[in-house]
Amino acid sequence: MRVALHSMLAGWRGRWPFRDPVTMLPERVRVAVEQQSAEGERLIGWAQLTLAVTFAGLYAVAPRPADARMLAPVPIALALYGLFTAGRLTLSYVRRLPEALLALSSLADVVLLLWLIWSFHAAYGQAAAFSLKIPTFAYVFVFVALRALRFECRYVAMTGLVAACGWVVVTALAVRADGTRAITRSFVDYVSGSGILIGAELDKVVAIAMVTAILSLSAWRAQAMLVRAVREETKAREIGRFLSRGIAEVIAGAEVRIEAGSAVDRHAAILMLDIRGFTRMSMVLPAGEVLKTLGSLHARIVPLIQAHGGVVDKFLGDGVMATFGAVAPSATADADAVRALEAIMDEARRWGDECDAPSMGYRLELNGALASGPVVFATLGSAERL
Repeated sequence: MRVALHSMLAGWRGRWPFRDPVTMLPERVRVAVEQQSAEGERLIGWAQLTLAVTFAGLYAVAPRPADARMLAPVPIALALYGLFTAGRLTLSYVRRLPEALLALSSLADVVLLLWLIWSFHAAYGQAAAFSLKIPTFAYVFVFVALRALRFECRYVAMTGLVAACGWVVVTALAVRADGTRAITRSFVDYVSGSGILIGAELDKVVAIAMVTAILSLSAWRAQAMLVRAVREETKAREIGRFLSRGIAEVIAGAEVRIEAGSAVDRHAAILMLDIRGFTRMSMVLPAGEVLKTLGSLHARIVPLIQAHGGVVDKFLGDGVMATFGAVAPSATADADAVRALEAIMDEARRWGDECDAPSMGYRLELNGALASGPVVFATLGSAERL
């Protein structure tokens, strides 16, 4: 059954008139979108568990109608639904839920509700048409709407389709149980008696279909917006790794569009770092070892620069340029730069001891220099490249 459901979903996705935007994304972005979908599924699970608890509480405190014989199906249905929902919710925190289970969950939600609705006529000792008129029918729309929290229209459409077809089945069962004589054309007889008005039941089916279509379209649009948002967020985060953290924050938080030529006057301290003996090292060691050595240094000193309020402006081969008070004004820029340089020199001595290679015949050392004064913090370039 699981294989059949998976095949059905795969085929449905391929024929769905709205192309799934997730399939057009790079793998790492698709993973981020799927994580959002997983969070949506957990939200659905919590909402359904809340519904089950709410229904159970209302059933426990509600007075029993005088004409009710037994209401055994209600606690049974609520218990089954609560156990199934709790199990699925627990599993969603352990692993990604397979599509077959999601489809089965949508099916189980509606089938359990319709079974509960159908059982009411027997519980109250009434004609089968009694089940068609109870207000519990409205919860069909709740279950269809819940699926929209996942931002995947196919599950909304599946739930609505099952609900519409299920109500047709319930109506057919009522006609079969009460006989064709129970069918009426009078709305008054339908409301006040035990007649079955086919048109009224078709209206319910049409209402389910219309709500499903609207929510499916909304879920599809929401998914498209989610995909765009995740794609842009991922792009900005990845591009931000190539920019200084302070610069990226300034760009992202700008109130107006940043244009070439914009500038502000600041008092800042500039820190320059450079490895003594790097040229000789690059001629002796393989390129991979050279890059590994540079990476080990940067991993040590960049956090120290940031910890003292500095911003790495650029990496210049074996050199590093950092600013204090340029990106954001600071009254302690000079002192912060001095403290950062002291911490970097202490760390550089330990790094030099670890990188001391006898094969090179000399020890690597880090030079540092500071300058402070008025600077212009400006944006240069053209409209396309800043």
